[in-house]
Amino acid sequence: MRLIDVIFALNLQPLTYLCPDELSEKAVPGMLVTAPIRNKTKTGIILGNSFYKNENEKTLKSIISLESESPILTPSHLKLIEWVSSYYFSSTGLVLSAVLPDVLFNKSVTKRKSKPKRTNPLYRPINIKDSELSAAVDMVKQKCYCCILIKIPDFLYELSYAARLLEEVPSAIILSPGKTDSEILFDMVNNTDTTGTVCINSDLTTAQKRDTYQQLIDGTASKVIGTMTAALCPIRKPSLIIVLEEQSAYYKQISTPRYNARDVAIMRAYMENIPVILMSKTPSGTSYHNAGTGKYKYLEIKSDTNPPAVSVVQTRQTLSDRVVSTIKTVLKKQHKILIFINRRGHSIVVCAECGLIDECPRCKTPLGLHDKKTMLCHRCKHEGKIKDVCPRCKGVDLRQVGSGTQKIEEFITKNTEVQPLRVDSDCAKTPKELEKLLIAAKKVPIVVGTKILLRRLFFREHFDLIVVANPDVYFSFPDYMASERLYQDVSVLTEMISPKGRLIIQTSIADKDIYRFLRRNDYESFINSEINKRKQLHYPPYGKLVKIDVHFNDVMPPAALFLSDEAEVLGPVNKDTVKEGYKHSVEALIKAKDSGAVSRVLSKIILNKHISVDIDVDPVTS
Repeated sequence: MRLIDVIFALNLQPLTYLCPDELSEKAVPGMLVTAPIRNKTKTGIILGNSFYKNENEKTLKSIISLESESPILTPSHLKLIEWVSSYYFSSTGLVLSAVLPDVLFNKSVTKRKSKPKRTNPLYRPINIKDSELSAAVDMVKQKCYCCILIKIPDFLYELSYAARLLEEVPSAIILSPGKTDSEILFDMVNNTDTTGTVCINSDLTTAQKRDTYQQLIDGTASKVIGTMTAALCPIRKPSLIIVLEEQSAYYKQISTPRYNARDVAIMRAYMENIPVILMSKTPSGTSYHNAGTGKYKYLEIKSDTNPPAVSVVQTRQTLSDRVVSTIKTVLKKQHKILIFINRRGHSIVVCAECGLIDECPRCKTPLGLHDKKTMLCHRCKHEGKIKDVCPRCKGVDLRQVGSGTQKIEEFITKNTEVQPLRVDSDCAKTPKELEKLLIAAKKVPIVVGTKILLRRLFFREHFDLIVVANPDVYFSFPDYMASERLYQDVSVLTEMISPKGRLIIQTSIADKDIYRFLRRNDYESFINSEINKRKQLHYPPYGKLVKIDVHFNDVMPPAALFLSDEAEVLGPVNKDTVKEGYKHSVEALIKAKDSGAVSRVLSKIILNKHISVDIDVDPVTS
């Protein structure tokens, strides 16, 4: 009797089953089947013929039935599942759960057609010249694999460009890191193309999710726009894949399988032998490097408008006298102001007598003062009360230093007599609360906010003055990509400034290279400088990084477990939180010259039976 491997949407590798003769002819890879597992009947996908060898086949169980008339996943899609499983050290079952939603395996859910809402687009696409589109279209029409990196002038142009490209192909996948942006593009496209395009994001109801995925499987939908999960969606045969904002950290899945949707999209295009286009105003260092070495083709579309003026002010004040004076001048003209600071809360507490910073007892991160009474860790969420006495020297001169959104809000109110609107996750705890705050932010003269305010289309050319306060917080933790993240966020802010507006960056370390490049609006020189630094330190793209979390109960794994001649292992150090079911958790960073060296180090660690290991390949932070 024929043997087949079946994968289930569970944390399992493929399981081998007997295939009854009467089902053998139709039981091909990609078919939906039911089979017994753990005294239950589950629905899974046939991966292929099994190479399992066992003298006693009587120990194997048989599949029960076929649940689809034809394969719901193509051979190349199954190959992609196996690649994601292998590269990201995840079970094939967990990868399958990312490919197909649970609702497709649930027979109790009623099938019904849910038509997409027809809406007038909030943002209409701008006109894209044929001369700007022709080079990309020519590459797409070659109908073979190539990766194209396109540097674009702004985000509205990026969406408009993608919408035009979608008209040139019969089928496609377009990825966007944010749900809101994917819906905006869907509305743009859906305004002219009334059939064949679906949108995948977290807002889909159970019925909508089933209908959407069923349309992709049966071929009635040939184009999909969505967030990171769309990279693995079961569309039959895409002709093109487009990744918007390819540099975004939001393409990285935070739970197993911890895949990067951009990199999965590139591999999928390679396996499908189709072109993939990466787009960004500020491409990632890795993509820039790949374009420079010829691995990717590169196109740049220049902006026809002048960028806003950027100036840098060095100070240790909450806001410098120069900045306060500028704010007052802009307020008198009844213009709009944004104070951007990537730290919520009020400040941190430092002992003036011995210099001790009040730290989180669990992860040693400086605690942030909130509402002048609560000390909160922004990493592990630990909460405590503000201390009256220094625990080290018993001094009582405890000072609040540094700035967060609450402190900036108080400072602005005191020095301008204007109450700003604060927009951060302390104020907006739900998506609905955030939307209300964003609408309100358009009506007030001055806003203080964190990264949740970075809505370049919603606030497009809205503010006359933007102040980036205390960007030094980007460098609070050791991260080789910190400067790149800061430049990219400032680039988003420049799209929120009116044509005659200005941007002021206030920092205590104005001599950092990044500020020189920001003043000149020279991202290319900046990112090339960053790439050279990474080359010297063997960071990606000149090395391989893997972050691991090791969980155990009683005995700390021996130090020898983390030693290697092929890789540098940083750590282990205690982790912020402990995994459920274990008493202790530590984390370590493995840095090696290539994937092979990393795999050999990991294999030694994984084989230890007394620990559990979570693996994050290509982490977005170091």
